[in-house]
Amino acid sequence: MKKAYDSDRAKNLVPLLESISRELTERHAAIAKLERGLRSFPDSEAPNAEELDLRAELATQRRELRLAQKELEKLGCAVDENDPGCIRIPGADGKLERGFQWSWGELEPQPAGPDNH
Repeated sequence: MKKAYDSDRAKNLVPLLESISRELTERHAAIAKLERGLRSFPDSEAPNAEELDLRAELATQRRELRLAQKELEKLGCAVDENDPGCIRIPGADGKLERGFQWSWGELEPQPAGPDNH
């Protein structure tokens, strides 16, 4: 079932989008940090306990990132491929291209279109 939003409903999503966006940003940063940490270990057949802990934490962060992305999908929304800081919201017809877009710090979503983002 497609999700559809008019301008008022899209505006009501902003607090939830802020929360999900913050989580996506934090998870991406944690994943990058863990991947850098793992590069410091030599390739070996038997990783040590510290490397295993980092790998386990990396798996957890990736899982949590997927869950946050699924939250967006359940809302019918998506991260803009060309602008990862922008979240696309479907319009009244359920289509992202005729909906809205919201970026961190904005008080309300803007109409989607070629002139925006």
